[in-house]
Amino acid sequence: MKDNNDQQHTFLKENGKIKWTKLISRTLIAVLFIFILFLLYDKLFKTNVRANDIATQLYNDLGFHGVALFVYLCDTFLVPLTPDVMFPLVASDWNPLQITLFMGTASFLGGLSGYWLGHLLDRIKIIDRLAQKIMGTHKVLIHKKGAWAVVLAALTPIPYSTICWTAGILKVDFKKVALASLVRFPRMLIYYYLFRAGTHLIAFL
Repeated sequence: MKDNNDQQHTFLKENGKIKWTKLISRTLIAVLFIFILFLLYDKLFKTNVRANDIATQLYNDLGFHGVALFVYLCDTFLVPLTPDVMFPLVASDWNPLQITLFMGTASFLGGLSGYWLGHLLDRIKIIDRLAQKIMGTHKVLIHKKGAWAVVLAALTPIPYSTICWTAGILKVDFKKVALASLVRFPRMLIYYYLFRAGTHLIAFL
């Protein structure tokens, strides 16, 4: 029963095949949600969020390096955070080169760090048990798709850090994971341009 319940909340069928319709729809919903969040941030909550948000504090205190640190930590550890919360802060001020250099590189390195943490720490029983609970059916995706699962996670709402940890625990070839993780660079640029487009749209509202 537990496995069936888990399957209902993932992008995988019981046989490990991807539910493409669900995955694509969730990706579009995620993009729309982030855009709406940006709209609300710009129109309503700008002052309050800047006063209280951890990501904003890092950005204000450390600039480019604070953004890179936040993105790196999000994509290294199994935490319920996403680097996308940085886009409302940087979309209006940064250029594509800065996005690639700081957010893309930090995300790429975070995924590889997560891979090696999973690869090295799975022998520690308490960490292994925790990872097994978090990974869930992502193991099936890795078994079915290998490093291609990292590509999917790098582009869609499938948790990128979780997939990288899982790839490390299952000892997927590191070179393939590193190559797949390069997708994080164009992914960051795509989201950057989406936010830039949102900025122009807001100007007409």
